[in-house]
Amino acid sequence: MQLLRDSQREEEGVTQEEMATRFELEKTESLLVAPSDVPDGALQSGVLCFVEDPEFGYKDFTRRGEQAPPTFRAQDYTWEDHGFSLINRLYPDVGQLLDEKFQVVYNLTYNTIAMHCGVDTSMLRRAIWNYVHCVFGI
Repeated sequence: MQLLRDSQREEEGVTQEEMATRFELEKTESLLVAPSDVPDGALQSGVLCFVEDPEFGYKDFTRRGEQAPPTFRAQDYTWEDHGFSLINRLYPDVGQLLDEKFQVVYNLTYNTIAMHCGVDTSMLRRAIWNYVHCVFGI
């Protein structure tokens, strides 16, 4: 944890160019970025035993080049303000049950990361929540 704090302090004085350079370096070193001379099948053979649907992937929901209503953004919508009232209108019995389930899932934590106890994981859980919404186009 101390190493993370030190790196955050160190990054405060970094220029945008240096950040871009670091990003490109990380991108090329990442395991997810395949070298162009290695076929995709060679990298995936060790991973395919863990994958149920190999065709599953990110689908870009943005309609480019056509006249369409703007994408509904997560920050423009909340379960408490919009979803709960809509569900209660359509299915009154289900609204309260879903609300309770969402609250349990949203607050579910052991407040630990690896061997560190008493850690506030709310930002990490919110990031994962948003990422899942992005992947599934919610």
